[in-house]
Amino acid sequence: FRRGPTRCRLAGIRAPVRDSRSARGVAPWALEILYAANFREGATLMRWQLLGVALRAISWPLGFLLLSRAMNWIFLSTQVLFNVAYLVATWTGMDLWGLEAVGVAFAGAYLVVLTFQWAVARLAIEFRLTRTVRVTLGVSVAVLLGAWAAFELAPTDWAYGLGVTALLLYTPWALHRLLQRMDLSLAEAWARVGRKLR
Repeated sequence: FRRGPTRCRLAGIRAPVRDSRSARGVAPWALEILYAANFREGATLMRWQLLGVALRAISWPLGFLLLSRAMNWIFLSTQVLFNVAYLVATWTGMDLWGLEAVGVAFAGAYLVVLTFQWAVARLAIEFRLTRTVRVTLGVSVAVLLGAWAAFELAPTDWAYGLGVTALLLYTPWALHRLLQRMDLSLAEAWARVGRKLR
């Protein structure tokens, strides 16, 4: 990034830079170590991209479910829908959010795709989530959005504290749910991992 008083230039794109408190946390530090200090402004963009990747992780299984039912044209239409939503949201959001619009558009486009796939799966194949999956998905999304909001809204020290607390509480819970789903104990899981590493 080359930063002027109110504009940012990346790959020839000129877009207003929004002064944001969210360029904090681990992301600016990681970008500086992996790339250069000039990339610190990309932290906010990266946070939106990560939110979009989480939405993609939820939408992809639905897409493959539709493919497994030979609904190829619907799967293809979701890919086209993503690209159109991404392009339109990026184009319209540049004046409002500047370069951050690319990340916002990415997350928004996957939200549109997820909504479309969910509606098609419910109508076409009567897809329903089990109670266990609903609880797991609900807790996972709540933790993700909570951590994301903490870095957007809270002071830096509070955001780190909330993020670490969420990580320490969520990780064992998610591991327990996964092992429960696989019908394994923790000892059995470690034994399997040990055998694979030998």
